[in-house]
Amino acid sequence: MQGRKRCLFTLVLLVLAMPFAAQSTSEPSADAGPGMPAGGPSSVVLWQPGDPGERLFLRGRVIDSGGRPVPGATVALRQADGTGQYQEVRYRATFQTAKDGTFSISTVLPGQYWGPKHIHMMVRHGDGPPLVTRILFKGDPHLDDARDGDFAILLEEVHKDGEKILVGGVELVIPGTVSN
Repeated sequence: MQGRKRCLFTLVLLVLAMPFAAQSTSEPSADAGPGMPAGGPSSVVLWQPGDPGERLFLRGRVIDSGGRPVPGATVALRQADGTGQYQEVRYRATFQTAKDGTFSISTVLPGQYWGPKHIHMMVRHGDGPPLVTRILFKGDPHLDDARDGDFAILLEEVHKDGEKILVGGVELVIPGTVSN
């Protein structure tokens, strides 16, 4: 698929989820508060033990219009918590993609707020226009309310030590960019 905006729906292999699931009970390091990088600048932990809602692990990759990874792209996200409420500080983060354009987020499946459950994302790199989108989730009964520029992804269940974690993947294309 070519174009200004593109999202390839990727199947996330169980292997990708296992490193996350193995550390599922650990909290971010002392220097990483909610929404701050934990485990590297491209890995963000928003979920905290005791948070309501279903745990979600999202892996993504930012690419340019030629399909090449975009390292150092700035990704800003915000979402409702597991009950569908937006909070002033929690469930917001700004981070950069890794050298291979990848990122990962440990969070919760947003609760119902308005329309389909969603995560707001804005991706920037250089002076080009940003990609502004919402990540939606296939199977949501409110997907009919999706807007242009929204991307619905498939979530899979992973069970580790008796805990269910939803796992998904997304590939985002920054419009009008070409990486070196």
